[in-house]
Amino acid sequence: MTPNSPPEPVKRTVNVDGHEIAIVDGTAGRTGPPVVFVHGILMSVHLWPMLLRGTSLDRYRWISVGLPGHSPSVAPENFSADDVTEKLFSASLMTAIDQCFEGESVHLVGWSTGGYAVLMTAAEYPQRVKSVVSLSGFVRGQWGHLLGYFQFVSQIWWRGWAVPLGMKLVACSPHLYRAFRWLMTIKAIPKTELMREVTEMSYADYRQNDFQVMRNLFSGLKNIDSSVRLSEIKAPVLVLSGERDKVIIPAETKHISELLANTKLVEQAGVGHLFYSEGREQTLLQIDEWISQYG
Repeated sequence: MTPNSPPEPVKRTVNVDGHEIAIVDGTAGRTGPPVVFVHGILMSVHLWPMLLRGTSLDRYRWISVGLPGHSPSVAPENFSADDVTEKLFSASLMTAIDQCFEGESVHLVGWSTGGYAVLMTAAEYPQRVKSVVSLSGFVRGQWGHLLGYFQFVSQIWWRGWAVPLGMKLVACSPHLYRAFRWLMTIKAIPKTELMREVTEMSYADYRQNDFQVMRNLFSGLKNIDSSVRLSEIKAPVLVLSGERDKVIIPAETKHISELLANTKLVEQAGVGHLFYSEGREQTLLQIDEWISQYG
């Protein structure tokens, strides 16, 4: 840490109906408006803090909130696909917000399943949200590409075991994990120090996941259609999509923008689902400009 850099973030947890939700709290030493970041499926609460480091977004009072069941967050033992509801995500997120930003209105930024989480939070608690960024988010939970196949298999009782088994196999080797991530990209992952750190961090947290919980999340989210809730969102929403995203295809982000009253849709050329390796700088710049506009 340099003399002019803000203090290191601290780790917290909140309990929501038996779920232990991990938080990385970056509010100390920062003076900007409050911003809440949420990662995507199979990723980690530690992703956004790495991406924000050294950028203009790090001036905000931010927290990164873990998705339910994603290590180091922990799901209750009896967690099932039937527990995957709109409230699971909105209640988890708002409880974290209340602990770190009691009574304040916040900006919400979510990627992929994190995008779904922030949209549902904005719908459930419109009075607490200043603006929203949905980055490759969705309201209809049927995904495409490899993750969509995992969803399909997770709902077949006699093959459902294959999903946690396959995820455990990927966890056995960093080489298999990198190969799995490569299958999700549209271009080579940059060989930078940041991407090396992100890969090492995400692999370490991925290995700690309960893969039966992951199967239940995949299965439960496939049945989700929360389109009707979008009319309840009062805050302005920036809908960011990747032109070449095969997981959350552009048709889904267009569907979201068409149902929102106050929105801007931006389709990023040459970007797929993994924005942080395919279009990090341009994505973070657009997020910063959006928050500044409504700060």
